[in-house]
Amino acid sequence: ENDSNLHLSSPNDETEKTNHSDDPVDLKEEPVGDQGASSPDNSEKNSEDENDHADTGITDYEAVFGDMQSSDEDSSAEENPEEVESDYEQEAKKNLRKIVEKKKRQKTKKDKSKEPPKKRRKLAVDKETERAAKKRAAEEKKLEEKLKIVRGVMDRMKEAYDADLVNMEANRPAIKKLRLLTEIERTVPSSNLQKQFIDCHVLDEFGKWMKPLPDKSLPDLQIRKVILKILMKLNTSNISLEILKDSGVGKFVHLYSIHPKETRENKELAERILNLW
Repeated sequence: ENDSNLHLSSPNDETEKTNHSDDPVDLKEEPVGDQGASSPDNSEKNSEDENDHADTGITDYEAVFGDMQSSDEDSSAEENPEEVESDYEQEAKKNLRKIVEKKKRQKTKKDKSKEPPKKRRKLAVDKETERAAKKRAAEEKKLEEKLKIVRGVMDRMKEAYDADLVNMEANRPAIKKLRLLTEIERTVPSSNLQKQFIDCHVLDEFGKWMKPLPDKSLPDLQIRKVILKILMKLNTSNISLEILKDSGVGKFVHLYSIHPKETRENKELAERILNLW
């Protein structure tokens, strides 16, 4: 029974099935010979069409997307504006300039060392002479400035003394010297101007200011006090005995130390000045 249900196929049946399954195909034979071969003119024409098509494609691309090279340059220009130098770059340039200057100096020094010894000695002497001349000129200029200040103060002291004499004779207040005390107390004891003041005979003016008045009374208390303080601050190495005698300052300081109407403070200060001298 099982065998009756099976479908057994023979080789002939398979062949028939294969033949029945294939559809008839109408095959056309390709032309052979001169009709099927392409001519040189046709190939050239086809190549020209392809080139035209390629050019047209590039043109259409540029029309749609634009010139990519130019756009890249513009974008790079926008993205990379003029860069500002960083602190590191500035420091590097500064160090490079220093190195170049140092090399130049070394080269100049080396060139000079190649000169004959006699010429080198002459150059050294000339350089030293020039340096000394510049130093001397600077010192002279500084001294001239000091003398200008000293002479100005001395002139005002003389004017104040003469003006007060005239005012006293006319029974008017003599206050010119009092107004000048602040400037005198500031400038005369200065360590930079002391010697110049003494050389310009400031002690002679002090002697006039310390001299008792025509009525035998002592000058104003403030004048006596300020002058004694200034004398105490002066360097004794700049004051000789001759200057003290000629100016009369020593004599008046001694008078203040023993005068009955002088204050105790001024007396003690006058005694200290005498001991110092």
